Amino acid sequence: MIGTPGTIATATVRGRPSVRVMATSDGDTGTAWMSATPVKSFTWHPDELVTDVVVLTAAEVTAADLAALTNTGGATLLALRDKLAAAQLPPPKPAEPLERGSVVLDVDGRRWVRVAGPAVGRAWVQFETRQVGIAYDEINAVQIVQP
Repeated sequence: MIGTPGTIATATVRGRPSVRVMATSDGDTGTAWMSATPVKSFTWHPDELVTDVVVLTAAEVTAADLAALTNTGGATLLALRDKLAAAQLPPPKPAEPLERGSVVLDVDGRRWVRVAGPAVGRAWVQFETRQVGIAYDEINAVQIVQP
């Protein structure tokens, strides 16, 4: 099996291409793939019937995928749904660095530099474009590069 329980992918299932599947596991049957829609009347598929697996990134998995793939309601599947939903959350925004010269990265990988000390509220400049006078609340910061 490619992936661990909770992995969501697109695969060829029982000969049908482009099926959204989720890797699952239980104590009785081991690992298998589950599809949101039946393929040849089945929603549970052993590894040998699932090919061309392309694991989706967290950004590619939608809320509809999570709902559809866990619609059967079993406790194991609900736990997997909760795990997957938590994985979709963006990382928490780091606390604002207050030192002049601090650098943060936003979700798009752009660098922001603090050009004034803690007494100034709109003290951030976008490094590449030189956009000035930005408050930290307006930056979707995900990482502190230099405190």
